[in-house]
Amino acid sequence: MIYITPTRTKPIEDDAQCRSFEIMDGNKRVGCTLTTHFETRDQASRYFHSNRPLLEQLARKKMATFGLDNGKIRLVHLP
Repeated sequence: MIYITPTRTKPIEDDAQCRSFEIMDGNKRVGCTLTTHFETRDQASRYFHSNRPLLEQLARKKMATFGLDNGKIRLVHLP
């Protein structure tokens, strides 16, 4: 499950894996990060690539609903 939050409410754990990607907003690019709790970077990459259309859709929804957080969109994958 992907959780969309307007602000980070708890610190990201040290063992979390992050993936970065960009979406277009008109003529500009917006940086996005997906923080997962998979044990390896390979597992996080497989999850990211198999769910990329959904993740981009969620990032656009968050941008429309909450706006940007320091110029970026942050998504967190809950275990």
